[in-house]
Amino acid sequence: KVVRATSGSLARVRVRYADCLGSELRSLRVPLVGASMEGQSVYDLELPLRLKDGETAPDGAGGLVLVMGSEGQGLSNEVESALHGLVSIPSYPFEGGDVLDGDNEAESLNVAMAAGILISEMKRRLWEQR
Repeated sequence: KVVRATSGSLARVRVRYADCLGSELRSLRVPLVGASMEGQSVYDLELPLRLKDGETAPDGAGGLVLVMGSEGQGLSNEVESALHGLVSIPSYPFEGGDVLDGDNEAESLNVAMAAGILISEMKRRLWEQR
């Protein structure tokens, strides 16, 4: 049922298996960006990414990898240490808030929704640079 729901898209996705995801990610030679609530706003993201030691991350000509963690646990330490940067979707207050507790910020997004927003914005920024 799940495969049928992909409408054939599953056949176009390259799937790789790895015992050590951090090492596998580092071997790709493309910018590696992870989604994290502590990351830089995706709307402020500048590409090419700068590494912690000041070197430039690969330019993204061959693509960019967005790594999404689980909804409950986020990214593992092993995976996060392999990344060139972290991005987030900023949370904006909205009028009215929750009637029950007065909270005026949205709850966190599910992984699929967050991935769609992040991929769309990063693709737009990469296209602007061409």
